[in-house]
Amino acid sequence: MPSRFMTPDRWRRVEELFEAARPRQAADRAAFLDNACGGEPEVRAEVESLLAALTSGDSFLRSG
Repeated sequence: MPSRFMTPDRWRRVEELFEAARPRQAADRAAFLDNACGGEPEVRAEVESLLAALTSGDSFLRSG
């Protein structure tokens, strides 16, 4: 069973992938993450969570 805890090394990987995925178009992000996170579903899930928060945060700021 995979670990549910984020190690410092894994968190650095999440940050690197988030920064690399962020400027990409949404349609390109999935392919990028497929390639970059192939064997790391927990890392991918965390990156996708951060990207979703970024998107929802942007719409929240615009609506106020």
